[in-house]
Amino acid sequence: MTADSLPNFAEKLDGIDETALLFHYPRGDFQAWIKNVIGDNELADRLCFITPNLPGEQLRTELKKMVQRRIQELTAIPMGTA
Repeated sequence: MTADSLPNFAEKLDGIDETALLFHYPRGDFQAWIKNVIGDNELADRLCFITPNLPGEQLRTELKKMVQRRIQELTAIPMGTA
């Protein structure tokens, strides 16, 4: 799976296998991708606060919720003020 934006990542979260979520999240892979590829340090930091050891579907739900919330925040910022 390859995503090229936060909205694309949010969509693709539904298709990621549960075992892949449980493998990549604790390693910080999603956080690193968001920080290094997307350039969103704020969201990368927030993802670190998801309760550890959640079952796969709960982890998916929390990741999606945080990503979608961040997308809403970013799209609500008027151009030129960010």
